[in-house]
Amino acid sequence: MQLTQRQCFTPAALGQQRRGRRAAAPAARPAALFGWGSKDNEKEQEKEEQFRKQQEVLQRRRSNSWQAEVRERRAEVSRYMQDPAYKKQVDEEKRARFKARKEQEARENPEPKFGIIIPLAPFGMADYDGGERFDLRLPYVDQGDPDQELANDPLGLKQLGRAFGIGKKKGNNGGDAAQGKRKGK
Repeated sequence: MQLTQRQCFTPAALGQQRRGRRAAAPAARPAALFGWGSKDNEKEQEKEEQFRKQQEVLQRRRSNSWQAEVRERRAEVSRYMQDPAYKKQVDEEKRARFKARKEQEARENPEPKFGIIIPLAPFGMADYDGGERFDLRLPYVDQGDPDQELANDPLGLKQLGRAFGIGKKKGNNGGDAAQGKRKGK
């Protein structure tokens, strides 16, 4: 007869153990290879730790020992608030602890004295561009390009044509002579 954990502590099960019958021992879960089953063990340990902490809190509540701790803390705070000399002493101690902790951190994580400086793009950094977009400070952002020929060309086809050499303006630098030679052939 296999007994569950709850049934093991019933009077009937205890009587069976006393008479010589053996109750089933709770089976231990085997851990899987390479630590795959260790998570269950860690969870169980965490549960046990939390249960232990809860039991400590319950014990403190039952014995009213928490009230003494509260009274001590309140007395300490009222002394801190009313006694200026004590307040000064406590503040100096806190400053000394803070300074010691900062020094310890500086020893553990020293800042490098030499290194390669990598420049960053200053976009959005108030120290460099005042927190505004750099392209909004260009001359024709608000009113647009002052070229009148492009005003009637919303798609920019004329400008694209100029880039490929179509529709170039004729100048006095001999452009007419070059055109005439082609027509003459």
